[in-house]
Amino acid sequence: MKDKALTDRAGLKEEGAAAKAALKTRSRMFRGLAGVFGRGNLVDETVLERLEIALLKGDVGLDVATEVLEHVRPWISRGSTSNADAVMSALQQELIRLASPLRGTLQVGGASPFVMLFAGVNGAGKTTTIGKLASMLKLRGHSVLLAAGDTFRAAAIEQLQMWGERIDVPVVAQQPGADGASVIYDSIESATARGVEVVLADTAGRLQANAGLMQ
Repeated sequence: MKDKALTDRAGLKEEGAAAKAALKTRSRMFRGLAGVFGRGNLVDETVLERLEIALLKGDVGLDVATEVLEHVRPWISRGSTSNADAVMSALQQELIRLASPLRGTLQVGGASPFVMLFAGVNGAGKTTTIGKLASMLKLRGHSVLLAAGDTFRAAAIEQLQMWGERIDVPVVAQQPGADGASVIYDSIESATARGVEVVLADTAGRLQANAGLMQ
């Protein structure tokens, strides 16, 4: 009973930390978007391009960014600086609307192992998110394996291995500079051999909207 209480407490602590991190990321993104409307900047068609760049840098997918911009476009008045607040309000409401359906329970199933690949720019929190998600999945009774596919960033492999040790989850890794795709492939092969349900794959930092880097 004591062990279960400690586990539940740890789970709640991690959920709180994840929520705090998400709030920090959201606040930082909105500050970046607000910077698009610098003092004296005209709210015209060029704003759409700056907004698109800000959204993509904020780790928003290209399809979502395009949908958001189409919603904001009617608020753009060429040569005017008076409707910046209206544009920002419309932008925030659209982002909230798009995010609302995502509030739900992660369902693991289908292909075995179930593979989740994490992509995004450096500093977005991919490795930390993998560790927290692995802990949550393990608490739900799933078997998990981590793939150290970020072989480029200094200490990325060690960081993921520390998470593996912390939550008692196996990590498949190679030497720094190794081919990341090979690491992930080996991880899937290992998970299949061990009967592991879920593989969480880390990757080197890249802008997820860059098709060349993603391929």
